[in-house]
Amino acid sequence: RRKSDDSVCGGAGRRWGMIRFFARRLLVMFVRLVLVAIILVIAIELGYGVLGNSDVHIWEVRFSDPVVPLSELSGDSTWEELVPLMKNSMLIVGLAWGTTLLVGYSWGILAARLRQFKGHHFLLVPWLVLASVPGFWWVIQVAIYSYFEWERPGFANEVVVESGPDLMQWWNAVVVAIPLGVLGISVQMRNVSDRIREEAGLPFVRGLHRAGYSNSDIFYKNILHRLTGELIRLSDETLPLILGGLIFVEVAFRFEGMGNFLIRSLQMSYFPGIFVTGIWMAGIIGLAALIREVIGHGLGDD
Repeated sequence: RRKSDDSVCGGAGRRWGMIRFFARRLLVMFVRLVLVAIILVIAIELGYGVLGNSDVHIWEVRFSDPVVPLSELSGDSTWEELVPLMKNSMLIVGLAWGTTLLVGYSWGILAARLRQFKGHHFLLVPWLVLASVPGFWWVIQVAIYSYFEWERPGFANEVVVESGPDLMQWWNAVVVAIPLGVLGISVQMRNVSDRIREEAGLPFVRGLHRAGYSNSDIFYKNILHRLTGELIRLSDETLPLILGGLIFVEVAFRFEGMGNFLIRSLQMSYFPGIFVTGIWMAGIIGLAALIREVIGHGLGDD
């Protein structure tokens, strides 16, 4: 009975510990967003007010004004029209980042596993070659081809799906996400493979070999088990890279999303658009970091 009581108390203690940890990390995320907002305000004022000699200052802007950069597309625009733009961009980020994690981890672990067969380089070469070519120029080539072959830049926006699943939207998002996924996969594979290979070169691995352990047991039950927390910490390192590339691919493909909205806001000196887009990107990065920290903490408790 004492053991049962101790286990119940221990479980309750772990739950409260997880709640306290989540609350602390949530507070840290909020503080980071506040700091990002302050940095954005300073950067906008320096860029337009000081360097650009603008007559309008950031503190004079009213966020209740219409969304000026979108008025070219749909007349009198409101802030509610940012919701579909966020959804479009989130779909691209989800596809690119999800593919990066799925392929980057699996191929990175496989490349590290095949290191003794000298075959891991063949797994890395295709992605490294694709990543060495700037994704922006690849997207520009696709945009030029679509302009001359389809006689329109970007996508056929007049195609509207009135009923059933909007497969056209998914197809457009997949095409836009391809260069971001290639870049993210190459970086993720290299980070995962290099970290596992560093761990495999430590003295304890040679000791396990001398003790008669098989290569698979050493790799999966020792090396990967020891690196679980560190590999989780690599999960969101490619997200800022993907969000940065999102700006270029959306503009090149004329895809209606937050990256395209940011460029329009910069061109028209629309301060609220710049500010909101920066906070949106910082919020995605902060949320991903929060999820990664909570998962890492939970595995550490186990």
